[in-house]
Amino acid sequence: MVESAGVPSTAEVELLIGFALAIEWLLDSIRTTVNVTGDSVGCAIIDHLMQTRRASRRASIGDGGALPSIVEKPADAREPDETRSMEPHEEAAV
Repeated sequence: MVESAGVPSTAEVELLIGFALAIEWLLDSIRTTVNVTGDSVGCAIIDHLMQTRRASRRASIGDGGALPSIVEKPADAREPDETRSMEPHEEAAV
């Protein structure tokens, strides 16, 4: 690998390559830790902002925290019939 870059293979070069490979796992672990910590901090910030936004929306509604429904009920939708029996439906013969 080093020889293809035009660097002659000497004892010093071999020592440096061995040293670099020996500590690469440590450097990689540090990079991974920094990456995961940054992602976690970003998620925590977004979660805090969303909770603040939800709290302000609930306060502006003033009905104890119920948020309005995003999905509107179709005009021809029927209310559930509470008098229907809870027995299973009979399957139609095929």
